[in-house]
Amino acid sequence: MKYIGQKHQPNASELVAVASGTLANGSKVIVNADGTVSAVAEANGALDPPQPGTSVIYSANSASNTNSTFDSNSNRVVITYQDHGNSRYGTAVVGTVSGTSISFGTPVAYNSVISNDNVPTFDSDSNKVVIAFDDQTNSDYGKAIVGAVNSSNNSIAFGSIVTFESARANLAAIAFDSNVNKVVVLYNDGGNSDALTAVVGDVTASNNSIAFGTPVSLGLVSYTNADISFDSTANKMVVAYKNVGDSNHGGAKVGTITASNNSIAFGAEAKFLAASTTGAKCAYDPDTNKTAIFFRDLSVSPQISKAVVATVNTSNNTLSYGSLTAFTTFSNAISGAVYDTNINKFVVVYTDQSGDITQHVIVGTVNGTSISFGTLSPTSADTTKMTAYIQSACFDSNSNKVVSVFRKTDPNDANSTSTNKGRAVVISTQGLVSNLTAENYIGISDAVYTSGQDATVQLVGSIDDAQSSLTPGQTYFVQADGSLGTTADDPSVVAGTAIASTKLIVKE
Repeated sequence: MKYIGQKHQPNASELVAVASGTLANGSKVIVNADGTVSAVAEANGALDPPQPGTSVIYSANSASNTNSTFDSNSNRVVITYQDHGNSRYGTAVVGTVSGTSISFGTPVAYNSVISNDNVPTFDSDSNKVVIAFDDQTNSDYGKAIVGAVNSSNNSIAFGSIVTFESARANLAAIAFDSNVNKVVVLYNDGGNSDALTAVVGDVTASNNSIAFGTPVSLGLVSYTNADISFDSTANKMVVAYKNVGDSNHGGAKVGTITASNNSIAFGAEAKFLAASTTGAKCAYDPDTNKTAIFFRDLSVSPQISKAVVATVNTSNNTLSYGSLTAFTTFSNAISGAVYDTNINKFVVVYTDQSGDITQHVIVGTVNGTSISFGTLSPTSADTTKMTAYIQSACFDSNSNKVVSVFRKTDPNDANSTSTNKGRAVVISTQGLVSNLTAENYIGISDAVYTSGQDATVQLVGSIDDAQSSLTPGQTYFVQADGSLGTTADDPSVVAGTAIASTKLIVKE
């Protein structure tokens, strides 16, 4: 063994090494990658995996076509959906995140006819929520409405409905361009051979209204397997999709808005996968100035999900890509991808389609043009009785939490109308993280040391006499916060066996 900063090595059961941070007499000690030693402790950091709370009902009725956005003016989450208990009207509900839970106001119908798709975004210039949808009772025309959130009672009030497409419009996504303060609606135009189409909208805050420019075709068909995000460094829109007319390959285009006439122009397509894909989602990372695209690869078995990092080239309005990275090992459907500005990572929510259809969440970190992933986790503490479908996700920058929205079947609910109730769950991506691993614990500090001092650590076989209230004969485990406990924490690390109320034989 190599001893860092060693002045002496009294015997084989002790180690002298440089302290990194303060050590108390009796501190449980780990060895760091550089050979220094530190006390076992917890500190705020990114959780891996993220930790979900308990899901909360936002709709007592069956809910579908569910999506969500975060209003950073009122610090509220807004969920849009089709309310099957109210004639399938387009409906919105406002939620407030507190801790690991969320509470909701009274749902409000914004369109008193059957409304499909229902995709929302937040316009941070007007401080309004914009919802785009297709009106089933009016030949599925594409329409939009502007809403203002009242934070005092978790309500939302709406302006008048505006038609942006006088033909069948299958809505895919919506996003806000904070450079020119416009929204962009992405949809398939049934009046133009289902071409993937974008239209730019301009909100007038004084009367909760919106005006649209002329729709622009992207020259391909993608149906609803497309998404859009805003690159705030390049000041461009990025649209990711599967190209139905070309073997469902995965591709993306860069769009530039001209504010003076509410128009948008797109560059050439850049393929990220030549094989069949589906379920494209994209989100922007302002810390690395990259867009990540998440999708399911249909050309492999099982049909696993992958991600690729895209860089916008402003000189020619196109994209370059890093290498593809798989982040699941089973067939799944991606339902939401957001960027968490608190931990500077992407958070992806998806559904396991290989078995029980439960939700999962995973964190992705961009490094250069590559992305790596952490450990996946179920997104609900009660997934054993919940089956999740049709989800979305948004990031609440006030509480620094991710909110996943879904509908589900709860077999434990005696109310027969519970099928597919709308629910939401708060996901914590940051919390207390321990520096203890299953391998780095080495022993107990023999005295008090300050950072940079040579510290003596009692190793396996040593008898430490700086503990208290121990039960002789009892095995003790190192806890995540550095204390001792009689049950194993996660990870399970044995500290030693007590031989007296103050003495512990150090063990591995």
